[in-house]
Amino acid sequence: MSQEPTPTRHAEDRIQQRGLHSRKLRILLNESSRYSHDARMFTRKDAKRYISSLKRDIEHLTRRGSWEAVSDLKREIQLAERLAGWKAVIVDDKLITCYPVTGTRGSRQRNRKQWRA
Repeated sequence: MSQEPTPTRHAEDRIQQRGLHSRKLRILLNESSRYSHDARMFTRKDAKRYISSLKRDIEHLTRRGSWEAVSDLKREIQLAERLAGWKAVIVDDKLITCYPVTGTRGSRQRNRKQWRA
């Protein structure tokens, strides 16, 4: 994304309730793929892609001996692994809400589509 969306009051409440601190939110907004016209989702595929790029960076930094930067990137990998399956709804450059789409919620939506077919 070119510019981070401004969170609404509702989004700020949800971010706080769901424990999405600034680093997780940054990953969700910048590394996720477009899910629909008003939503972005950080899928497992996005997580794998992002983590592999971080691992390449870790290799370079390890050769240079930048241990503090390596530690930060390893923490970023842990955050990305936990964030897979999260969705952010964005309308008119405003962040409306963020929530996990994992487990039963995802299968319920999938089943509903099968019933309609």
